[in-house]
Amino acid sequence: MTEYGLILGLVALAAVVALTTMGGSISAKFNEIISKLQGTSTTNG
Repeated sequence: MTEYGLILGLVALAAVVALTTMGGSISAKFNEIISKLQGTSTTNG
């Protein structure tokens, strides 16, 4: 049972490291997508 906890901890640590390392580029990509979506907004009516 402790093996599963260890694996879960390692996966969580890897996710935190990956997000902090790539956080800036992910944020920039989301901002780019948002700006493109705002430029192509349509209204239904």
